[in-house]
Parts: sequence; C-alpha cells; structure tokens
Amino acid sequence: MAFQEGRRGKEHVVAGGNGALLGGEDGAVGIAVGTTLGSLATWYLVAKGIDLRAFLPESLEFGGVVFDPILRAAWDWPWMARIAGYVAVLALVASLYPAAKAVRVVPAEVMRAR
Repeated sequence: MAFQEGRRGKEHVVAGGNGALLGGEDGAVGIAVGTTLGSLATWYLVAKGIDLRAFLPESLEFGGVVFDPILRAAWDWPWMARIAGYVAVLALVASLYPAAKAVRVVPAEVMRAR
C-alpha cells in the first residue's frame, strides 16, 4: 500500500502503509547487525581473549590450581541457540503490553489532542 501524505495546519498527516511490515524489516536489520557484531566480538575473544596480567599477580593459583590470566571465550552452539531463544521469547513478551495498548488507541483522537 502506498503512503499518502497531506498537510493540515501545522500537522503532518501520513495515512496508509503497513507498520507491521516496516517493523519486521527493522527487526530483521537489528537481528543481522546484532548477530554480526556479537559474532565478531566472540571471534576476537576466542582468538585473543582478555589479558588480565596487568591486574593480577604473576602466578594466579587457588588451591594448587594455576589459572591462565588470559580469559578466552568458546563457541558453544547449543548454549548460544538457547540464549537466542530466551531473548526472542523475552522480546515477544515485552512487546505484548505496548502492542495491546496501541491497539486500543483511536488515531483520530490522538491527532486531535495534539
């Protein structure tokens, strides 16, 4: 559906369009950008890690176990998939209240109030 624009006084009115489609596109872009940045950060932490030698004594030992002062990440696909599922469910649940509230709003009344 094409957008129809018009001016009425100082208000700028946009009618038509599909908000769900635009929101879906924004969500897809967000998922792609977040996945890319998260993968790059994990790749860096797997390859290089975080060097804590400047903050820790020369040998870090607890109970006879010597710890490496460089913290490294690991690719754990089942755990990452589980976290992605949790985030998707949390985002869906978090969007239910605002969506239910927005459905009850009559656009003409909101525009008249402004």
